[in-house]
Amino acid sequence: MSIERILTWRKVLQRVYKYGGQPFVRDYLAKNHGEFFDNTFGKKTGKAMMHSFAGRLVACCLEGKYND
Repeated sequence: MSIERILTWRKVLQRVYKYGGQPFVRDYLAKNHGEFFDNTFGKKTGKAMMHSFAGRLVACCLEGKYND
């Protein structure tokens, strides 16, 4: 298997992990910490912050460091 093929599959698996894992993290945050986000940021902004935090958390775990 060529290195290009390996890198391609790595990217595909990263996307599956990132976009497949985010809903689970978001549901956990909503169930266990939703009130904190709502009280801190307000109802509408709290929901947006919770969604963005879930995405950032999954992205950080993807390679074990902060990624942009």
